[in-house]
Amino acid sequence: MALSGVISGGEGRENKRPRETELKLALDPALAERLWRHPLWKGHAPGRTVSRQLRAIYFDTPDLLLARAGVELRVRRQGRQNIQAVKARGAYAAGLTQRDELEAAVPDAQPHAVPMPDRIADADLRLLVEQAVAEGLAPIFETDIRRWERSISYGGGRLSICLDRGVVRVGAKESALCELEIELEEGAVGLVFALAQELLTHVPLRVAHTGKSKRGYDLLLDRQPRPEKADRPALDRQMLLEEVLSLSVRSCVRQIAANEPVVCQGDDPEGVHQMRVGLRRLRSLFTVFAPVLPTEQAAHFKAELKWLASELGPARDYDVFREEIVRPVQAVFPAAPGMAGLLAESDRMSALAYDRARAVIADRRYTRLLLDLSRWIAEAGWREQGLTETGAQLFAPARDFADALLDRRSRKLRKNGKRLMAGPPADRHLLRIYVKKMRYAAEFFSGLYPKKKTEPYLKALAALQEVLGHMNDAAVAESLLLPKGMAGLSGKDLQRAHAAGLILGWHGHASSEGGRKLDKLWRRLRSGEIFWRRPALSPKP
Repeated sequence: MALSGVISGGEGRENKRPRETELKLALDPALAERLWRHPLWKGHAPGRTVSRQLRAIYFDTPDLLLARAGVELRVRRQGRQNIQAVKARGAYAAGLTQRDELEAAVPDAQPHAVPMPDRIADADLRLLVEQAVAEGLAPIFETDIRRWERSISYGGGRLSICLDRGVVRVGAKESALCELEIELEEGAVGLVFALAQELLTHVPLRVAHTGKSKRGYDLLLDRQPRPEKADRPALDRQMLLEEVLSLSVRSCVRQIAANEPVVCQGDDPEGVHQMRVGLRRLRSLFTVFAPVLPTEQAAHFKAELKWLASELGPARDYDVFREEIVRPVQAVFPAAPGMAGLLAESDRMSALAYDRARAVIADRRYTRLLLDLSRWIAEAGWREQGLTETGAQLFAPARDFADALLDRRSRKLRKNGKRLMAGPPADRHLLRIYVKKMRYAAEFFSGLYPKKKTEPYLKALAALQEVLGHMNDAAVAESLLLPKGMAGLSGKDLQRAHAAGLILGWHGHASSEGGRKLDKLWRRLRSGEIFWRRPALSPKP
């Protein structure tokens, strides 16, 4: 018996609304016609293609009341009708959106159709839009899209396929888009991903992380992609382990996707750092939850995430080398022989590393990974296993699993920490890995415990990890500075060696200072409260 047979995958809702489930994919406009006319569609009984121009106006208040509530409100001219649509915040993971959508026809008005709250069937959404009207609801941006649409039979279900090309416009500012939407009309959500993977074998596609509404708000507010750190999902202390798993995976994928455009821009070192942090967190998650996950699934995702992290690694290494290793020393010794050349070389290597990072993000393998993760989340793929005692923990209180896991990791860290801390760089690197694993595990489950108890422990882990990280960066810098050693140096090589010696001496001293901090930080961690241990019950009188 599979675990998927134990608990239904559906979510009960007292007030059911129409549900939109769609996957957005971006593609090169030059390939749009090729994709739309591809012979693969003939095998899926395509319906008649409908082509039409869609112009929509989005509304909000001056202080963006609707956006803050996670609600979109638009009126779209569709043929001879104006269609009002209200979309509520829903579940999102790597391109797949599942949310409530309410549509209704509204009459023409001058100079354009305006929203009508009384035609919103849901009471809560109607009340919110009525409040927005009272606070000055007005047009904020518009879209002008040429849409090609067809419905196909696929895998025993029905899908709507839309190819959209056009612009999102705020005044004189525009953002062009070309995207493919695959919307589920009938059948299992896995059909959406199956078609996307099939299309990907014929045409390069990217997961689209920004829909039309987000594009509009970004234009309106002049928002540029910026690095984003991990969020901590809101957990309930009574949650089942499966719920914690689902929220944690979504959090990791969200961090990876949010930093993708920053990496592609290549002008903020924090972007590639945070994307790699998201990858490390997700790899750690598959290790943390390994006892309750299907072995093949966990192995597949860990291998793909390791590949992606290794491809992004050089960009991060050269960012650290340039910004944290070379520049601080150059600021003090700007005229030192070889320093300017060393910095110029690091700039050149960094540019090559970012070219590699952008190439891997454009690679179909990366898109497949995101689609696999999104499908795994949407289908609760972890349930695809036989019913065993370990797998059944998914449907038990998360605290039971978390208490035991955190206790095991803490004992291992305490047992090895003091010895590794006093050892050579390789030992300190191993200690850093132990600390990192403990920190990620503690963060995944911290919401199950009182914040006043978890925060001091997490801060102690973070401080220890930071010092160990700086010491590791200095060790890595040596291999980048002197890859061939000191033998037979002359000319520019000798100047490089001079600069390298200056840098290594500087950071060697800093590492010595860091070593003195380690002991203090270790004692702080050891003396901290073990927040996951429950108080012992008092004996009966």
